Amino acid sequence: MCHILSYNVANLNSKFNFSNFFSYIKSFDIFFLFETHVLPEKQQTYNCYFKEYILFWEGATKVCRAGRAKGGCLYGFKKSIQKKFCLKFTKLSEKNVLSIKIKNDICYLVPFYLNCTNWSADFENFETLMPLLSDKMFCIVGDLRPSSHSKKIFF
Repeated sequence: MCHILSYNVANLNSKFNFSNFFSYIKSFDIFFLFETHVLPEKQQTYNCYFKEYILFWEGATKVCRAGRAKGGCLYGFKKSIQKKFCLKFTKLSEKNVLSIKIKNDICYLVPFYLNCTNWSADFENFETLMPLLSDKMFCIVGDLRPSSHSKKIFF
């Protein structure tokens, strides 16, 4: 069994104020953290908190000189389960995904996050990926806030 977390952290740096945050994340075998707001040059600062994980970063971007960065993701899986589940980060159509072996089948865990500054491009990239997954096992993990054009609440 494998425990998986998908979590919009809304600024990873702010989580240092919560003493149990990193322990909570590390209670999972695989995690997908969205909206880290961590720029590529700052990623090394956080790697020490995840020494027992293989990590993959998608850097946040700074839109304006002032203010915080937007977006950014961190994905990880425990080194101790890498062999058992044949885990590896791989690219499918410019999208970074995690492949995992379940019994004798490969399943792709597909992180899905629409950054508010370029959601249209993010969605187009996702749309391009979908046909490549049509004959594969996959699971979409991500940050989702459903809405409609009419702004009616469905939940």
